[in-house]
Order: sequence, then C-alpha cells, then structure tokens
Amino acid sequence: MQNHICPHCGKPSISIIKKAFMGPVVRRKCSECGNFVGLKAAPFYAVILPVLAMIVVLGFIDYKSYMALVIILMIIAAFFVNDRFVPIVKK
Repeated sequence: MQNHICPHCGKPSISIIKKAFMGPVVRRKCSECGNFVGLKAAPFYAVILPVLAMIVVLGFIDYKSYMALVIILMIIAAFFVNDRFVPIVKK
C-alpha cells in the first residue's frame, strides 16, 4: 500500500497506520517536511459516529457470541473508509 500525500510538501510520507490514528484534533508530523497534518472533521465524524452508534446498539442485543465479530468487522470497515475517503489537511 502506498503512503498518503502530505498537503504541505506533496510527498507520499504519511503511512496508513499514521493516518489510522490521526483525527481532526490529533495531528501528526509529516516525515518529509516536518509540518503538521490532520483529518478533515466532517468526513471523519461521518465515518466514526455511525460505528460508535452501532457498537452501543449491539450492546443491547443478547447474541453476545456474534457481537464481538460484528464489532471487529465494523472497526475494520471504518479503518478502510477512513483510509480511502477522509482527506488529510494542513494543521
């Protein structure tokens, strides 16, 4: 997998793992230029809030054996959508 492009320097220096733990408030340094980047707030919350809501809803379901699998699959899907569709912005 390719690294994401820094909005400051235009170089592919932001790893997928670094982006996965980034957010609108949590920013990271570009390894090439040293400037800070983060994620755009609205798309980030559009991905994360439905996942958190589903986890809360699943907490009320009695099928506990399937709940863990569904939560894991939802988190993996959220990471994928975050990686593909949430833009990196200058901070």
